[in-house]
Amino acid sequence: MAAIVATPGPLEQIGKLKGPQFGSRGVACLATDGVKIYAGCRDHAIRVYDAQTHKLLYALGAPAGPLDVAREGHVGCVTCLKLCGRRLFSGGGDRTLRAWDLKDRGPLRKVGEHGAIVTALAVAGATLCSADADGFVGLWDLETLEAAGELEAKPSIYALAVVGPVLFAARGDGEAVVAWDVSTKARADAPPYAAESLLAVGKKLYLGRDDGSISVWDAARATPLPAAALEHGHDGCVTALA
Repeated sequence: MAAIVATPGPLEQIGKLKGPQFGSRGVACLATDGVKIYAGCRDHAIRVYDAQTHKLLYALGAPAGPLDVAREGHVGCVTCLKLCGRRLFSGGGDRTLRAWDLKDRGPLRKVGEHGAIVTALAVAGATLCSADADGFVGLWDLETLEAAGELEAKPSIYALAVVGPVLFAARGDGEAVVAWDVSTKARADAPPYAAESLLAVGKKLYLGRDDGSISVWDAARATPLPAAALEHGHDGCVTALA
C-alpha cells in the first residue's frame, strides 16, 4: 500500500506514504489537516502519517482480522473521511459511520448506520452529513452525535459539498446535482447538471463532470460563472476534486 505525494506547480513525485500490508489492497480515501495525512484503507484501517516526513505514525481501527474492544473499527473498506477539530469521522463499506478521538488515538463511538455503503461526508454548521449509495443523507448533531434527520436524493449519492448552510449532493445515473438548506431541510437552488464530484471553495462550487470537464458555479445563485469552465482536461469522468 502506498500513496504518492507531490508538490504544487509542475508535479514531481517527492515521496510515498507506506504502511504494513496486512493483506491491504490499497488506499480508498485521504484527508489532511496540513500536519498529518489520514489514509482510509481497504483493509479496514485508517493510517496516520506525518505530512512532512511521510512517516507512518499510528493506525486507527484493526486491519483485516478479528476486532477487539481496544481497536474497534470498520469491518470493511474505509470509503470516506472528514476531519473536524480533534475528531475524525469515517464512513465505510460496512455501512457504518464512526468517530475517532485524534488526541487519544482511539475510537470515540459508532455514530450510526446506513442501509448502503457510506460514500461521502461533510459538515454544515453544527451538523455532520453522511451520504450513502442508496441516495440518503444522514444528519447528525455535531456535538452530541445523535441523529438529527434524513434527506433523500435517489438513486445514489457520490459526493457532498457545503457552501454556507447549503449542502450540495452529486447523484448517480446522470441525475442533476441537488441541494438543501440543512438548517430547514428544505430544497435549495442547485446547478441543473449532473456531476460525479464536487468541491466548494468560498462561494464557488466546482462540478467534476463525466465528460472530463470541470464547471464552476456561483453557489449562492446556482449560476455558472463567466468563462469559468475547465474543459478537455481529462479523457474520462472526473471522479474527485480537492
